[in-house]
Amino acid sequence: MPSTVPKADFKIFGSATAFPGDLKLSWGACLVEPPDIGGLRRIAREKLVPLEQIARPRSGIPTRVVGYFCLEELDDPATLGKFGIRSNQDRQRLTVVKDGRGALHKIERAALRPMVRRPGDLEGRLYVDAAMTAPWHMLYLEDDREELERKRWRHTLEYIRYGETQDFPAKEGSRRAGGVPAERPQVKVRPIWFQVAKIDIGPGRVCWIKGRGDRHYAPTIAPRLLVPDNFLYSDPPQELHDARSFAAIANLSWTHLMAEIFGRRSGGDGVLHTYIRELAMLPFIDPRKLTPTQSDDLVGLFDILANRAALPVAEELRQPDRQAFDLWAMRYLFPESADAAARSVERALRDLTAERTQRAVSGREQVRKAVRRTSFDPTPIAARALVEVGVPPRPAEHFGELVRGGLGSIEVIVPQHIEGVPEVGSTLFDLGDVLIDGVTLLSAPSESHAQLVVAHLMVDIRFTGELWLPAAPKAADESYRRWLDDWKQWRLQVAKFLRNVLPRPQQSERRLQVAREVEQQAQMAKGVLDVSSLS
Repeated sequence: MPSTVPKADFKIFGSATAFPGDLKLSWGACLVEPPDIGGLRRIAREKLVPLEQIARPRSGIPTRVVGYFCLEELDDPATLGKFGIRSNQDRQRLTVVKDGRGALHKIERAALRPMVRRPGDLEGRLYVDAAMTAPWHMLYLEDDREELERKRWRHTLEYIRYGETQDFPAKEGSRRAGGVPAERPQVKVRPIWFQVAKIDIGPGRVCWIKGRGDRHYAPTIAPRLLVPDNFLYSDPPQELHDARSFAAIANLSWTHLMAEIFGRRSGGDGVLHTYIRELAMLPFIDPRKLTPTQSDDLVGLFDILANRAALPVAEELRQPDRQAFDLWAMRYLFPESADAAARSVERALRDLTAERTQRAVSGREQVRKAVRRTSFDPTPIAARALVEVGVPPRPAEHFGELVRGGLGSIEVIVPQHIEGVPEVGSTLFDLGDVLIDGVTLLSAPSESHAQLVVAHLMVDIRFTGELWLPAAPKAADESYRRWLDDWKQWRLQVAKFLRNVLPRPQQSERRLQVAREVEQQAQMAKGVLDVSSLS
């Protein structure tokens, strides 16, 4: 349904405060940020700070010759044996590495530091240690040639001489020139050519992913682990009670939502780009203002979450550990309206991520037009439908200022279940129960509450866990009635969209296929979008 509040107020561009919340001007943020999120950000502004003021984002180490400085360790006994590395003492001091040309070298282990090689190696992890990044290491020397000779690092000195004579050609299609590492212009200007830039390697560093897809995460990098310049990172503020509180805040859904709003949307590929400029102005919860108790509580919840990889946003937001973690932040920022704020943040993050990724699917339709199809593909049309019509309405949008655990709320636990068709029991034996494919899932406090649970599952069939509803049956009925009006209107809009895209009577089967695909992409219950009855 069309909003009565404008998405962006262009009058702010002529004002002293260009963007609500006393933050720097961002055209993209003004256009993308939902009005309710802008209101929340203004309420919380005393607890927020631009990220650059407390932990300036910066680039990782620019090696300039990846094939020379980024090395793959070989630890199989046969290879080590060929290089005379046999005893435990030998393996503690020496190792064998392979450079970008494929050549093998014996080298002192102390000359190397573990490194994250590529963003894909992180795989959604919230904590990254050296074991997860094996076998990649970086040549990371702090001594000059004389000191290396004094230490008798013979093999490292041989590798340095190798870098002064051996050509490392550029990869085919690369814009960079090849050549001998020591003679390349960007390497030659260093005071000591084989010493890359030094970075802080202490605890609590956060790595920022430059290109975000359907998952949001900001890995914490273990001490001594290096990051190259295809990553951005921030060191935590020095005065924190626990450095991990900075990493915890970086992984809140609130922070991910700010990244969605302030990030740079690319031209159709669905990737959200967050470079230094975007990260620097990110409205970040100031960890310096947390009390020791607050810091400990937040880190404790984050430690639970960090035991697993981040999931796609729609699925991640349904996880109990994620919900508990995010709720802490909402109670800290908005003590008077934490639950309502949590719903707004969840809805905005889910919708903005879905819109971005679905636009990418829709954009690929233009490419597919050049390929002769042997069958009808409903995927891009369904993606366009969700972009133009929006995601289906949710009952929680009509709960008002419902407080979890408050006097006006009641908790219903939704257990694990199949992705079937939800309905309210209609016989004397199951009246007030919630059924899925005819099998009882749970018993609700009343038939009114059962209706709300079914409505919630219709638009989010994969939901499990705590579901807080209005306690009074009358309030539950009113919430359900309002949701039902929105639901009917949304279905009509989808049906109208499909009629415009597939207008011919003989395309009725295709309209049905698109409806099923919309259900799947929006994670709705199968069959609830019966557009044939609306045609």
